[in-house]
Amino acid sequence: MKYRAVTECPFCGSNGPWDIATQPISPEEAEVYERDENRYSFCHCGGHFQNPVLTDATIEEFYRGTYRTIHPDLFQADKRAERIFPHLPRRIGSMLDVGCAAGALMRLAKESGWRVAGVEPNENSKKQAEQFGSVYRDLAEVDKAFDLVSAVHVLEHVSDPLMFLRQLVALARPGGEILIVVPYYNYRPPHLLAMGGKQICSLFGRLGIDDVEVIIYDPGNKQLRPDDECAELPIVRAKTYMDVIAKARV
Repeated sequence: MKYRAVTECPFCGSNGPWDIATQPISPEEAEVYERDENRYSFCHCGGHFQNPVLTDATIEEFYRGTYRTIHPDLFQADKRAERIFPHLPRRIGSMLDVGCAAGALMRLAKESGWRVAGVEPNENSKKQAEQFGSVYRDLAEVDKAFDLVSAVHVLEHVSDPLMFLRQLVALARPGGEILIVVPYYNYRPPHLLAMGGKQICSLFGRLGIDDVEVIIYDPGNKQLRPDDECAELPIVRAKTYMDVIAKARV
């Protein structure tokens, strides 16, 4: 794996100085990441990010190839899709699910009348999702706009979240919605970022979008929590964690 140093906070754009913490990588993952620990920088804005971070070329190669094989336990795709589906807009239209995996959320949306498409770089997952609609290999291939653009547990895997959200906004129709779901402050390789709702709102704000609704879903207690209530919770590394659900109107 190849890495590069981070010189600018991916959330707020500041140049540090930052506090640094390390996290062990399990033995079965150490061979893949070619090191036995991850280093994360903590910014004053509340955002945490891997530093040094995997290069974009390495990230792309990883997700096109071995990621789904190495981390099959992380997906629980059907359960996650069932949790997220009630947060889709009530008005049915066209939907693009970015990082759609095997298409669990696409399936639920299609069954409810949505016209669905997806983006998925992994070829095996892409083939499974294609039974529900058109699936692109990457965002650059998408050639039309949608009423809803979703990215569920994707943002924490990108090195430049501002650029990623800018791409999603460009694919949303005027008056459309962006649905972002990330794990609440969770570090688990290969997560590159850890964040709460405030960091997502800050990113959208840098794009000139202020109409953002954020809720925190706690699967363990099956309840919604305000973002402020979770502010003092510790960083976690677990397979089950709270979801940050952010809905931005563009």
